[in-house]
Amino acid sequence: MTTNGLHYSRFFMNQFIGTKTTDALHEFSERLHSLNITQVEHSLIIPIILCSPDEQLIDSESVHIIKYCYMYALYIQLCTTRTEDKAKSVFDHILQVN
Repeated sequence: MTTNGLHYSRFFMNQFIGTKTTDALHEFSERLHSLNITQVEHSLIIPIILCSPDEQLIDSESVHIIKYCYMYALYIQLCTTRTEDKAKSVFDHILQVN
């Protein structure tokens, strides 16, 4: 929903950001939803995705370190809500989605 109360549907997403980006966002969302993760786990995935490699970064090493700190925090969170084997499995699936 936009700030003026307009429902931000797929139609409007296609108009604003294009069909290719809209499709990619929906596919990513479907894969993420299929993992049945908690809101906390979902929140830890966002910085991992934002810290994807980028050749244009001046300090890519710091971004790399931050990414792995969030990956560690995500894994610890997964281990607190699941068995270790299940946590490893979900973690692997999350990395595949990313």
